[in-house]
Amino acid sequence: MKNTTTHFSSKNQRHLLAPLRWFMALGLLTLLCHGALALELSGDLPQAKQAQTALKAIVCSKQHFGMAGPCDLRQLRVIGDWALVEWTAGEAGGQAILRKVGTSWRFISGGGGAMNVQNAVEAGVPRQTAEFLVPIYASYSPHDFPALSAWEVIILRNMIYARHGRQFSNPRLQAYFASWPWYKPNPNYSDQLLTKTDRQQIEAIRQFEQKNKH
Repeated sequence: MKNTTTHFSSKNQRHLLAPLRWFMALGLLTLLCHGALALELSGDLPQAKQAQTALKAIVCSKQHFGMAGPCDLRQLRVIGDWALVEWTAGEAGGQAILRKVGTSWRFISGGGGAMNVQNAVEAGVPRQTAEFLVPIYASYSPHDFPALSAWEVIILRNMIYARHGRQFSNPRLQAYFASWPWYKPNPNYSDQLLTKTDRQQIEAIRQFEQKNKH
């Protein structure tokens, strides 16, 4: 991306690198198993579908995109008047934040690599919106936990349950997971569905939360 983009602060880079490596590896595995990756839409689906052509035109325009090779979108998430777009160009990739003003979308911030909630807040996204807008890539290494916000830690822990279809009594948690296409509520959910690895990851996060009073 050109100099119109925001470069993420160095204190966040260790937090970003491990989830990004996990995310890129998962994307490569999906590509090998299923062929070309389809554009994933999430959040406000009707608005995301309506906006995808306009958002691609902005993100991949010469004004904002300076990479060699074709620009394509892999993920588009819309929450209210804000959008987060994940773009790729060959082996390179990154994310951009855009805001809807009136009937038009405007580029706000972007760069190579993955954003976190704090990056979005620093770009001007209200925190409660940013917490829904920015994907939290599931790296369950305890070394990454200290760089996460309390909300990101909560989501990381409950994502394990959500992957098995658990429905949440907390309205905000339920709304968050319901905004993702992979979430499928399971009326027959029980903790017996959790694997040994699931339980180990949940326990590691709980220990971190207790130690840090999240």
